Amino acid sequence: MLLQKIGETVTKKPLAIVVGVNVITILMVAQLALNPQDGTVSQSSFLPDNEAISALEDIGDKFVTEYPVDILVYSNNNDILTSDAFVEILEIEIALIENELVANNSLTSSNPSTDIVAIPNYLAPFVEGDASDLPQLKDIYADKTDHRQRKSFTCWSRNQHPWRI
Repeated sequence: MLLQKIGETVTKKPLAIVVGVNVITILMVAQLALNPQDGTVSQSSFLPDNEAISALEDIGDKFVTEYPVDILVYSNNNDILTSDAFVEILEIEIALIENELVANNSLTSSNPSTDIVAIPNYLAPFVEGDASDLPQLKDIYADKTDHRQRKSFTCWSRNQHPWRI
């Protein structure tokens, strides 16, 4: 009943309703501009200021539970996009996954290969390979020419960054 009356008013005087809504909107924006909210909008403003919260923040800052390990592969001929370099990268990756200490301490100990980021894994779809099957992927890269490696990398980088040509 009430909504029907509102609907009739809106259909009879649409311009007045639009003007009224705009006036209310302008008043609300002006109110926010003239009287802004006190305080900051951040995570720290939502947490109470007591010793327990301070201790939790200190523990989080000082004691990290996971550490990234970066392994840089150096190429003797200054070109990392070769078949030999990719095979070597995959051998390092396989050795890391087979190492019990690394596997047990990875974020996903059931499948530690998901925690390792390497260019050959990213390029696997472009060479008809499967990034989850590292020995098979290693064999694929061993059979590819260096020219094919660079071409796969170019395709991948264009997919990742299509604005680059």
